[in-house]
Amino acid sequence: MTNSLMAARDAFLARFPESRVDLDGRDWGLIDTGGTGAVFLFLPGTLGRLDVFFQQIEPLAADMRVLAVSYPDSGGVIDWAASLVTLLDRLGIGRVCVLDSSLGGYLAQYFAGTYPDRVQHLFAANTLHEIVEAAHRPPYSLDLWTAPIEDLRKGFHLGMTAWVQAHPDHAEMVEFLLT
Repeated sequence: MTNSLMAARDAFLARFPESRVDLDGRDWGLIDTGGTGAVFLFLPGTLGRLDVFFQQIEPLAADMRVLAVSYPDSGGVIDWAASLVTLLDRLGIGRVCVLDSSLGGYLAQYFAGTYPDRVQHLFAANTLHEIVEAAHRPPYSLDLWTAPIEDLRKGFHLGMTAWVQAHPDHAEMVEFLLT
């Protein structure tokens, strides 16, 4: 059976391929749609892939420049926020509108608080500002500031695998997120 989300994502990536960019010694994925006007920056969740926003990027790219990133394998929120500044400087971009999800929201809040002159608007979605209530469960039991992204992904992979066993009607979405 074909996964329709993955097929649509693959068609999107054929039109907007991911490039690789070195930011502060770390290998990031990047989609840059080009264009002029306002700039939107998409920060994905723990699964850390820029293509999770494919259904939002393409319509917005008609009217503005859109950037989406995939996280590097090392570093953490503090390092990544600094690398986002490096990216914006390299591209000659002053301010961005940030849309995020999950861990991307954690990063976006830190980025906006640390570099407020770089953020025009912040749209925090499906995220958290602290982890007190969830701190005993993986991946939140890890240090979200410094934990390797692969360790965070393992925690979410366990949870998503259990979720799809209990909710088989969500299998296509979970497969999309985990691949």
